[in-house]
Amino acid sequence: MKLLANFRLGLTNFMSFRGRASRSEFWLYEALVTVVLVLTIVMSNLVYARFLEHQTLFAIVFWLIYGIGILSSWAGATRRLHDRNRSAWHLLWIFLPFAGGIVLLIWWCAKGTSGPNRYGDDPLASSDAG
Repeated sequence: MKLLANFRLGLTNFMSFRGRASRSEFWLYEALVTVVLVLTIVMSNLVYARFLEHQTLFAIVFWLIYGIGILSSWAGATRRLHDRNRSAWHLLWIFLPFAGGIVLLIWWCAKGTSGPNRYGDDPLASSDAG
């Protein structure tokens, strides 16, 4: 049940850059976004080859879905960093080849700060109470 609640919470906050996200909320939502983006790419390639007269429409739909997926991933990553009491500016680490991705992965996998921090209440404390 807790798994579904975290999954639903990730969907509810898909464009929110405020607050905090627990590890399970973050990783479940990132898995969903990855599946949707891969399916979008596969479907785009299949449909694009068959319906050449509608290339512009398919390109617009593809980039719209892709853009929403990327923005919502950034929002989730921001909330996950907030759970570690870190600013969203730390997402810029991703531009440091290899090491930046490792640093972010460690932060995303590590336990968040216990209790409230400057970004809000502990998401695990509020989910345990309810």
